[in-house]
Amino acid sequence: MSTQIIGIIVDFSATTTEATTTNQAHVDQTNHRQSGKPGRNSTQLLTDLQRLATLQTTPIEHLLCHALIGYCFLLYYPGEMGPLFTGTLETLRDAFVEYNAQSEVVDRDCFIWMAMVIEASLQTSEMVRTKGVVLNDILDKYVEVRNWDRLESILRRFLWNDVLMQNWKACWATVMERRQST
Repeated sequence: MSTQIIGIIVDFSATTTEATTTNQAHVDQTNHRQSGKPGRNSTQLLTDLQRLATLQTTPIEHLLCHALIGYCFLLYYPGEMGPLFTGTLETLRDAFVEYNAQSEVVDRDCFIWMAMVIEASLQTSEMVRTKGVVLNDILDKYVEVRNWDRLESILRRFLWNDVLMQNWKACWATVMERRQST
C-alpha cells in the first residue's frame, strides 16, 4: 500500500480516536489535533484522497481512496450533503460498482467496511438516487452482513466512532427495511 494512503489512514485514526475519547460527535475541521501535533485538515485530506484516486493505484487502493473520501465526509461534514457533493458521492458509488464487478475481493472484512462507508455517504444526499445499491450488493453476497451484531463486529475492526456506528446502523436498518418490503 502506498505511503500516502498509510499517512492518511494514520491521520484519520488519530482524529477518530480523539473524537471518541473526547466524546465529540464529529471532528473539528481544524488542522491541529488536540494533542497539539499538526495534522491534515479536512480540506487537505479530501484533496489528497481525490488526487490519489486519480493515480495509477491497485484496484483495492483505488476503492480505499474512495471509501476514505466517504469517511471524511461522514467524519468532518455531518448532515446532509448538498448538490455540490453529488458528483463526488456518485463517483464513490461508481468506484464500488466497478471494483465489485472486476476485481476479486482481497480482504472481505475491509471490503464490507468500505461498502458501509460508501453507502452511508450516499445516504447523506437527497440528490443521489441510487441509495441502497452498494449495501444491497454486499447483503446479497455476504450472509454475515444481514445480522447487525455480526456486521458491527466487522466494522469495529476498522476506522469508526460511536456516532458513526449509530449512523451506519440506521443506514443498514433503512436498507434492510426496503429489502423486506419488496
